[in-house]
Order: sequence, then C-alpha cells, then structure tokens
Amino acid sequence: MKNLTKFTILVIALSSMLTACKAIDSHVSKITITRIETPIKEAENTNMETKILWVAPYRKSCVGVASMQCLMIQETTTEVGEPTAEEWQAFYQDIEGFNWQKGKLSKIKVALIPVNSQNIQADGSSVRYKLIEVLQ
Repeated sequence: MKNLTKFTILVIALSSMLTACKAIDSHVSKITITRIETPIKEAENTNMETKILWVAPYRKSCVGVASMQCLMIQETTTEVGEPTAEEWQAFYQDIEGFNWQKGKLSKIKVALIPVNSQNIQADGSSVRYKLIEVLQ
C-alpha cells in the first residue's frame, strides 16, 4: 500500500510538471522578435567604412552554394565619372536597402558593416553591405 501511495504521488507530480511545461511552451511560441532597421546617416558614424559601387544593369548566373543571379559591380574611388572598361565582378550578396532595376546602371554609396563572427553562415561574408545613397 505504501508503494502504491508513493507511486500515485509520483504520477501526480510528473503530470503537474508536464502540464506546466506545456503552458510555458505555449507562451514561448507566441513571442515574436522584431528586428528594427534604422537608416544609416553618414554624420551618425564617421568611422564606418564606405565604398562607391557601380551596379550593372544586368545580372549574371553565378554559383555560390547554389546557382543564383549575381549583381555585377565595379568599385570606384570617386563620386563622379563613368564606369571603366574593366570587367564587372560578380557580387554574391544583397545590398540592404538597394532596389536593383533591370536595364538601369546605378552608382551607389554603401556602408560595410561587420557581421558578428557567431552569425556568419558557412558560405557567408564577414561584412554586410547597406545602401547609404543612390548617387546616379
């Protein structure tokens, strides 16, 4: 009889703990994490590295981890002038805030933002690019 009472108490305790875990789990699954994007203003961070890029009016097939359509870019050091005759380079990632348009040559200024090494994917870059300004 003593063993039956201990067993009953144990079953009731385990049942209560499982019910509590399910209640906590249902609340946790309702939590939403929102990432807030703030526009970059040059005046706010004068230490950030920036680049000026020409973005071609076409994309080309390229292979990263999988086949994709890469932006084609040329880096430049000046905000004036035209792209050079040099070859365009495949750019394997997106530029945050930049809306590429087929058929339109664009000149943009971007910020290079370091990515936390713990958040880099196996094939990912240690830098993400974010649009500061469309120059042309």
